[in-house]
Amino acid sequence: MKNTVLLAVSARISSPADAAQAVRRAMRLAPFAGGDGAVLLLCALPDAPSEVMPEDAELLRLLQSGIASAAARGAGRLSMMAVSRAWDDAARAFVCPLRPAMLASRLLLGEAPGVSFAASTVAPASLRGAFERLLVMDAALAPVPGAPEQLAQAARLSPDGLARGMVLPRPGWPETLLARLERLGFSLSPVREAIAHALAHEGQALTAEGPVLLERRAFSAAGAGSLPERCPLAEGCFFVRRESLPAERLLEQERRAQARALSPLSAPGDWAAPRVLSALLPLARLLALLLAAALGLPLLALAAAVVPEGYALAHPRLLPGALVRLSLIPADALGAADALLRRLLARSRVFRIELPAGAFSPRTCSLFGAALLVLSVVSARALVPLSVVSLLWLAAPLLFSALSSPARERIPLSDAEQEELLSLARTAFLRLPSDRGAQPEPAPMRMLAACAGCMLGLLEPDEAARRVQALLPLPEDASSAAQQAALLVCAQYLRERMADCDAALRPLPAALENAVRACLPPREVSPLGLLLRAARSPLSAKELIPHPGSAAPEDALFLPMPPEACPQGSALEPLARPHTFLIQPAEQKQGGEADALLRFLALACVSLGSPFAALLSRSPLAEPAMPLLALAGHPPRGRLSSR
Repeated sequence: MKNTVLLAVSARISSPADAAQAVRRAMRLAPFAGGDGAVLLLCALPDAPSEVMPEDAELLRLLQSGIASAAARGAGRLSMMAVSRAWDDAARAFVCPLRPAMLASRLLLGEAPGVSFAASTVAPASLRGAFERLLVMDAALAPVPGAPEQLAQAARLSPDGLARGMVLPRPGWPETLLARLERLGFSLSPVREAIAHALAHEGQALTAEGPVLLERRAFSAAGAGSLPERCPLAEGCFFVRRESLPAERLLEQERRAQARALSPLSAPGDWAAPRVLSALLPLARLLALLLAAALGLPLLALAAAVVPEGYALAHPRLLPGALVRLSLIPADALGAADALLRRLLARSRVFRIELPAGAFSPRTCSLFGAALLVLSVVSARALVPLSVVSLLWLAAPLLFSALSSPARERIPLSDAEQEELLSLARTAFLRLPSDRGAQPEPAPMRMLAACAGCMLGLLEPDEAARRVQALLPLPEDASSAAQQAALLVCAQYLRERMADCDAALRPLPAALENAVRACLPPREVSPLGLLLRAARSPLSAKELIPHPGSAAPEDALFLPMPPEACPQGSALEPLARPHTFLIQPAEQKQGGEADALLRFLALACVSLGSPFAALLSRSPLAEPAMPLLALAGHPPRGRLSSR
């Protein structure tokens, strides 16, 4: 029996873009399975009114052709299985339940998987007894180099033969408030957050909430659906989200978690009661607050607002998450009510109650806040606690917007400010000099300016690509991190817009990436100390981000940088402090001739929502370094962060 690992990557496919992205991510995860390992992409089709939908054929064709082309390019042992839909009484629809640990374990044990496959590129029988370990993870995660080995070591020492890694938010600057809360283990359920935080201090973690590695002795338990609720947390083993978690997905994820917790199909265990409690708690809190307002009971209102957050009150680092939960109680409670009604009326053919999607939104919180404010005025005895809660509910839309706003600029830009920045960016592009004389700007930065002009709608993609091509070959070595990042951003942007360009320009993205590869030393580590150095060699987190004084200002366009990298009055001030920049006189906004290009790039970056960092994270050459960059920029939470 070989000491190999099967990396089971789960992905939900709802569009052709999802199918292509899932195959691409699975292909890039192949090196983490090792030379003798393999990657199995487990795909779940979207819920539908029938078992087979007309659009399924196109999705399955894209998946199969993507796997075949990846195998032809030598991407390692990569295969795919698409799980068929089955009727679900609770959802009253054909759903595609995907339990990767259970499904993969049964396949490795040679047992019946319990599901049918709409498509598969590997014979299920060929997986029997072929692997010693199973690493289960979502396709939206990327492991830090060395993570599978550390997980395997922790799983060997575990009595149950399994271990879980930690998940960090996607790297990026400016960092959002939601990303900060994620690092603290934020959850819309105070019960789950308290359990996860307490287990983290004990070196444990919830099994179902992250990537898990199973030893062979754990396959039987996983196949039977009886894995323990907790497992060891592998210290120093990190996985990173490939994309940021939008704030609007918070309530949708919580609603699905409540539906799973209230389902009788949930696996029994020691944590069954907390799961049900976390699902019903927001509904109980909402009803208690409304009852306290109607009857004028201040103690009941205070208990409903404070008692469920007792653990957060004892740990001040969790207080921001408690405030967010309190502000979103109405929308969260309606999600719990919807899940409960679905469960109670699942088998009824007469009654069917389904709340509209608009009920799970911050606007719902505002409506409940206005009603609670009126009731709190009527019941004067409970006025003090209820008025505070009602004001938080009224401000829920603003808080919801702030969750996805930069943490260093806590006030989101208004529509008028956004339009002003866009106008300033377009004006700055038109004022860019075409010839800088004896000291021209670096060619990569001028390429980036051409692509930014296309993002602003001032250039057609074909014209932007021709301007980039005109600067090749590079007159100088792209020796700095900013220049190399600019080349990768241009390559990725043009690759994604190549359908709008002339066919003769199609080799251009590859030529830009080859220029970056040519600048990297073949055997020694590049001295950049930033993203591209991490792509070459797995380094420790302390080596990735240099001292702020040693970093080039242009790096702030692409990488997580401290505020000191963008001092007040510099060309990058629009990127670091847009509100301060907008109140300056007009002559200061235009800047001088010396930093015209850098100021334009900063204006384009902030007015377009940091597109350079997003493009860089999607670059095939830079993507392997993003987990290391996240590890460097985000301190771990829980037990590891207290050291």
